[in-house]
Amino acid sequence: IDAMGSVGSDHLPIFMSFNTAQINNDQTTTNLRSEPNNKRNFSKANWNKYTNIIDEEIKKLESINQNITTDIHYLYEIMNNAAEKAIPRFNKTPSMSNTFKAKSWWNQNCSRAVAERRLAFKQFKLNMTLHNCNKYQ
Repeated sequence: IDAMGSVGSDHLPIFMSFNTAQINNDQTTTNLRSEPNNKRNFSKANWNKYTNIIDEEIKKLESINQNITTDIHYLYEIMNNAAEKAIPRFNKTPSMSNTFKAKSWWNQNCSRAVAERRLAFKQFKLNMTLHNCNKYQ
């Protein structure tokens, strides 16, 4: 692993080289995408802490390029553990669909009337005739 200078940017590039002959194409990979309810709040991240944790863990690496699958997994674990400690997750809030309760008097006829009114308004916006205006009202 080699970290270069800034090269005129505020992002520092990281160059890694691996012996790709060791890659097993039949092996399944870990799904690295996070769950939708598991998102991190990057605006509240402690980037200094995150960077320091990664720097310390990478310094502990004795050797790299021994086994590419293990090396990639270990690098992922380093970054994920640093994120756990330095980047909070969003608070889980109940969605509107979980908290919405329809009124007791609302029925299928009400839903149909609302849908018909929306359709009539859409038709009126597309073709503003007296007939479509009356239909909308």
